[in-house]
Amino acid sequence: MTIYLNQRRRRPHWQQWTIIGLLLFLGAASLIYVLDEADLTSPDSVTPSSPQNEAPAPTAEVKAEQPSPAPANNQALVAPPPEASDKTPAEEKVAEPAYTVIRGSIEGSLYGAFSSQFPEDKENQLWADKAAAHFKRIFLFDINFKKDLRPKDSFALAFEKTDHSTDGMRVLAAWYQSAKLKQDFYAVYLENERYPMGRYFQPDGDENQQRLKNSPIKDYEIITALLHDRRPRHDGIDFKAPVGTPIITPFDAKVLRKNWSTRRNGNCLDLRYTGKPHRALFLHLNDFAEGIRPGVTVKAGTVIATVGNTGRSYAPHLHYQVENMAGRVLDPLKVHGTRQAKADETTRKAVKALWATWEPQLKKEPSESISLEANQDEPSHVSSGTGGG
Repeated sequence: MTIYLNQRRRRPHWQQWTIIGLLLFLGAASLIYVLDEADLTSPDSVTPSSPQNEAPAPTAEVKAEQPSPAPANNQALVAPPPEASDKTPAEEKVAEPAYTVIRGSIEGSLYGAFSSQFPEDKENQLWADKAAAHFKRIFLFDINFKKDLRPKDSFALAFEKTDHSTDGMRVLAAWYQSAKLKQDFYAVYLENERYPMGRYFQPDGDENQQRLKNSPIKDYEIITALLHDRRPRHDGIDFKAPVGTPIITPFDAKVLRKNWSTRRNGNCLDLRYTGKPHRALFLHLNDFAEGIRPGVTVKAGTVIATVGNTGRSYAPHLHYQVENMAGRVLDPLKVHGTRQAKADETTRKAVKALWATWEPQLKKEPSESISLEANQDEPSHVSSGTGGG
C-alpha cells in the first residue's frame, strides 16, 4: 500500500463557502470606504466644521418699502414708492420703513393732541407721551407751549425707535405752524463725525436750540428742561446725555459739598465759582473724578464727574442748577449767556438736503389714523387727524 505523506486534505465545502463569503464582505467594505473618501475630498463638497466654507443662508430681497440711504447719517429717510410684490402680508410687514410719521392739529394741550394720534393702549400712549416731550424739547427756545398754542395749529414729526437714544426714541424731523406767532418752525436731526450725539437744525443750517456759553457739558443730545418750565417747580436746566459723558467745571471753583440728600439728588456736587457770587449744583451724577472732595479747588475746564441716572431721575441726564450765595435760584441761561450755534457749509448742505426730503412727508394732508401695533419691532407710518384736548 502506497502512502502519500505530502497530500493535503481537502476542506469540506461549507468551509470553502465561508472563506469566499468573508473575502467578498471585506472587498465590499473596502470599496465603500474608498468611495466615501473620494466623495469627501471632491471639490463640490462642503465641510460643516469650516465656517468659511459654509454657504450663506438665503435672504429675502426687500425693495418695496425700505428707507433710502440717509445722507450725512440721518438715520432714516423717505421710503421709495411701493413696487408690485408677490409677498404675503406677513412677509410685507418686514419691509416696513424704520420711522413713524404723525400729523395733526391742536385742539387743547400738546400732550392731548399727540395722545389722539396713537392707539389707546397703555404702551402706545407711553410712546405718545415721549413723542410730545421730544417735540417740546426741540422747540424749547422758540415756543412757549403753555401760552403760545392756539386751536388748529398744525404739527408733524417723524420719529424712530432706537437703542441709541436714552429713552428709546429719536425724532428725525419736526414741524409746527403757529397762528399766534405767525411763523412756521422746523427741525431736522443730523448726526455725523462732528456731531456724534446728533443735533437739531433749522433748514437754513442754524441749530434749533441755543447753546450755553461756558457749558458744564460740551456734548449732549439736547436740553430737556429749563428753569421753572414745569410743575413741581424745576430749579435748573437738564442736559440729556448718555451715562459716562464727562462733566466739567465751567469756571474756577471750590468744592463745597459732595453727596447730600442722595435719595433725591443721587451722586451730587456743590461748587462755588471763584470770583463770582454764584454756586452751582450738579445732580444725578454717575461717578466723580479722582480727588474731587470738599475743600478742593479746580480750574475751569477740569473734568469733575460724569453724567448718570442716580437719585430721583428717570433717564440719564445732568441737572445743572445755579444759585447766589444766599441760596436764591438763578437762571443759568442769564448767568452764562447763550449763543446760536451756526453750522459750517458742509453741514448746511446736508441739512438742506435732509429737509428737502422730509418736508413733503411732514406736510401731507392728515388722514384717518392707522393703528400702531404695540409690540412691533419697527415703527410704521401713521397718518393722523385732528388732536384732542
